[in-house]
Amino acid sequence: MAQHPDEQPVHCIHYLPRINLEDGGVVRFVLDVCSVLAAQGMRVTLVTQDATDIPENWLVRDDRPSVLVVDQHALPGGLLTRESLKSIAVLFGANTILSLHVPWLLSNYQLASVAGRCGIPYVVTPHGSLDDWSMRQKALKKKLFWCLFGRRHYHRAAYIHFTAASERDQALSYASKTETQVIPCLFDTEPYAKLPEKQKALKAFPAMSECKPNLLFVSRLHPKKGVEILIEAANLLQIRGVNFNLIIAGPEDDLAKGYRAHLETLVADFQLSDTVHLVGMVDGDEKLALYRACELFVLPTHQENFGFVLIEAMACGTPVLTSFGVDIWKEIEEAGASVVENTPHEVAKEIERLLEDLPLLAKVGIQSRAWVFDALDSKKIAAKYFAMYSGTANKS
Repeated sequence: MAQHPDEQPVHCIHYLPRINLEDGGVVRFVLDVCSVLAAQGMRVTLVTQDATDIPENWLVRDDRPSVLVVDQHALPGGLLTRESLKSIAVLFGANTILSLHVPWLLSNYQLASVAGRCGIPYVVTPHGSLDDWSMRQKALKKKLFWCLFGRRHYHRAAYIHFTAASERDQALSYASKTETQVIPCLFDTEPYAKLPEKQKALKAFPAMSECKPNLLFVSRLHPKKGVEILIEAANLLQIRGVNFNLIIAGPEDDLAKGYRAHLETLVADFQLSDTVHLVGMVDGDEKLALYRACELFVLPTHQENFGFVLIEAMACGTPVLTSFGVDIWKEIEEAGASVVENTPHEVAKEIERLLEDLPLLAKVGIQSRAWVFDALDSKKIAAKYFAMYSGTANKS
């Protein structure tokens, strides 16, 4: 809902050090939210130190967010220079709200402190950083950091924004604040309204089978995503004599060099080379056709804040099997997705069960697609973000 023309527009300032899409979902979230808020009449400024993937048209159209690029030569620990803080503080005025992302940035605490002195409220979005699995990684360092900086910072926020109920439930053991908002990530359903034919995938990917059920994994190749669990599950399915074909699509993560070679060795050791295929990066219509052409999408991840690939699969009418490590597991389970513990045994057991009735599985896919277009309607979600940020500004 746009603001009344006579009202002073709320000024929403989002800060994220790097706007580089290679950094994943947080960057995508910030760009999407900034875009929809500006389109609804809110004044939006994106502050960053690295504007690599800022949309070019933002710099030339009045209905797009404005961009402030501050000094890229940050101090040790990612701290902002005094000059950078001054240039950001100039933006703080009446009806202003500051939006900060992920808790492990010292620059966030600098900005929150400046905002506090200026009487500017702020919202924090942890993006899954306070999930149980995430907090177990480098646990001592994170707990120390949280005690020194994070707890006080989150307690002083006007709201803590979560993208899923499960994320909130896990995070509140660290950030015990009652004022929270749960609003899912924005998802553009328009590219999924008319889908490419399945035949496009069969032509593009020779590894696809026309006589066996095709299983699909799409994500970056990183140990966090549970790819090894899926390959081990495939081995169990092969031992049990289950008929299937598995396509693993996605680029090797820059932080996991050599991981693809490790996965290929695992496939060879299990003698799965005729059944499990690593096909690399997929994108565009070929990616959508690949979703459509597969009977089941499987992501046995250890942790995922929102899991866009799950929503993409569902939007293509492909049934989904995932783990409790996905923060939106409660929501997508209600939409027909299967959710299990991410162990090879449980994943294999559920895949075998689902493949026993392919017509029923196809109906689940239709149900899931309808849920995406209803529950994640971009206009509905955009209105919720507009209301959250507007309401936060009014609390100042």
